[in-house]
Amino acid sequence: GALDDDDVLRAGDGAALARAAAALAALPREALAAMGDSGRAYFDARFSRAALLARLESSLVEARKEEP
Repeated sequence: GALDDDDVLRAGDGAALARAAAALAALPREALAAMGDSGRAYFDARFSRAALLARLESSLVEARKEEP
């Protein structure tokens, strides 16, 4: 497709950025909504307060185990 999961935009490649923006603009509303839902799920799983606190707690527990 116009945009694939493995597409990478290189810094300074304005033409590639323009093509990617045009491809996104051409997507149906349902596809954009699905992308938004996926982005929200990714964020919540990795950066929500609960996720960050769980990682912090895990790190502290591991650090405590390593103490002499």
